[in-house]
Amino acid sequence: MEDLTISELVVAEKQADFSAQNLSENVWHPFINGTGVRQIYNNFAAEKIAPPTVPEAAPFSNPWLLQTFSSAAGACLTYALAGKVAGIGLRSIGGKMAAGGELAAMMRSDTTAQIVGAGLFDFARCPDRNETRSGNALGSLAAFSAFSAGNHWLGRSKAISNSRIYTGLGRVTVGSAGALAGMETTSFVSSLAGESHSLTMNDRMKAIVHGGFINVTLPVLSKKLSDLSVDTRKSPQNGASGGGEKSDRLPGSDRSSGAVVTRAEESPRVTPLTAEYESWMARHTTVIADDIAAKHAKLSADPLNFLRGTYYLWAKRFPAILPELQNTHKVNSVGDLHVGNFGTWKDARGRRAWGINDFDEAARLPYTNDLVRLLVSAKLLKGQSDFSIGLKEASKIVLAGYEDSLKIHGRPFLLDEHAQLARIVKAQSSEAKDFWRQLNSQITTIDTAAIPSQARQSMLALLPDTVSDVHFGKRQAGVGSLGRARFVAIGEEGNKPLASEAKVVLPPATDFAEGKIGGASNSLDIMKAAVRAHDAGISIGDGWVTRRLSPSRIKVDLAKLKSAGDERLVLYAMGFETANVHAGTPNTAARLLSDLSKRSRNWLSDAAESMTKSTEQDFKEWKREN
Repeated sequence: MEDLTISELVVAEKQADFSAQNLSENVWHPFINGTGVRQIYNNFAAEKIAPPTVPEAAPFSNPWLLQTFSSAAGACLTYALAGKVAGIGLRSIGGKMAAGGELAAMMRSDTTAQIVGAGLFDFARCPDRNETRSGNALGSLAAFSAFSAGNHWLGRSKAISNSRIYTGLGRVTVGSAGALAGMETTSFVSSLAGESHSLTMNDRMKAIVHGGFINVTLPVLSKKLSDLSVDTRKSPQNGASGGGEKSDRLPGSDRSSGAVVTRAEESPRVTPLTAEYESWMARHTTVIADDIAAKHAKLSADPLNFLRGTYYLWAKRFPAILPELQNTHKVNSVGDLHVGNFGTWKDARGRRAWGINDFDEAARLPYTNDLVRLLVSAKLLKGQSDFSIGLKEASKIVLAGYEDSLKIHGRPFLLDEHAQLARIVKAQSSEAKDFWRQLNSQITTIDTAAIPSQARQSMLALLPDTVSDVHFGKRQAGVGSLGRARFVAIGEEGNKPLASEAKVVLPPATDFAEGKIGGASNSLDIMKAAVRAHDAGISIGDGWVTRRLSPSRIKVDLAKLKSAGDERLVLYAMGFETANVHAGTPNTAARLLSDLSKRSRNWLSDAAESMTKSTEQDFKEWKREN
């Protein structure tokens, strides 16, 4: 290569200087201005710092675009940090206030924290010429409130939320509109305070670009900051928790398993939501601390146990992840339905029946809730046992049973009429001595006076008058109901042991999800309305659900079935029995069948896939943090 002449060296040096100056003036200086660091510094410094030099550029020229995006990036970083700091403060204040219901949910919301953080930051920074603190703060509140409302609407639109392109374009549009609203608010408030704050077209065009950039980038940056805070936290079980997991994108929707379901920005994290739910419980009953510790340990055992013990989380997640399944016909529902929720009992005529045996969380819900949750539990069971039926096949089987029941408006399962099901129940029956040995291992003897009189009387009412040598104890059992008081009465009748138990009744966790306090349980009404041979060994009243305990009350365990044929039979029966409960809602069967006929072939398996991914993700988060 030939040596450069003196003149060429001078030109090259000037070009290099220009490139450095261009980078500084059009990228670095706008970025610094965008962060607001200078204005914060000027709050405390005796000598104020003038803003770094940013040359005037023609709209939409290359320098203009560099300046605008750089300043937006700076603002995005600051707002993300401000939102995190505000979130910490709001959660701390909420905890000290023992806030509950809607107030607690609002104070734990990431969206609330982002709005408050942005407003507080812009109020705190030293205003430039023609600005006021109140104008800056109210402008930010207006802009971020518009972002929140617009993003919420985008999340409710299936056509938009299932497309990354439409979601991106929607966020740009919402961001631009929000930024313009914020700028106009700032200008108006500043003018009321006597500051001239006239806006140019160039100001508005910059706001449009700023808002679009921030509304697309800020959720991603905030998520990264959240992941960083979780991944650097130590846990007793795992030491430093692993990183790199993306938790805001879930494959699967009600249309295509390749589609994407996006979690809302304000989606609650598992650990704080669990603490909030336990505080909600404490407002309705005395919470048993030892049971809560046992429950936390069981939640870490496997995803299926986690699903069973966190219905309060499902009540938040299901409407947010699958809003199109939330906005459909509401019926009498089990709520906390899963594959372990089916067993046998005797009706008033002594006939043995089979069906759903736990209505603790019963409520009026979209009919899709029970179906999706049942299939999620089947999917999780397959992942940790020898259960062999895949999700798509299981969904078809359950739906077949569900629709067949609706077509005849339901029919109870009496084992005398179902020889195959009776055979399966008999095969899973345990020896009576094994049942009583296990029950006794769960009971701690306590003073009779420590048991509330209503619970004691309801337990005795379910035992025959001829029972003798009755003694009482407290019992630790189950997963989802751990934390509530549970007592047992055990006596004898002719050397044969007899037992009953009483457990505190709470309002359904859907009340918690909706911010309601002091509601009533719907369990008894929904159980009575269902098409079934009613359990003679159960009663609900005075704040307690009481049931007989007996070796003849057998839970059918899908994981223990010996053949795929038996698995299909039980899944079909589970779908049929689910419809038996839903059919207890007046004039509903025809409407549900009509709605089902309009849904895509794989809607149930796709929805269950999405909720399975969500549950598995939440389970991993719980294990990391606990």
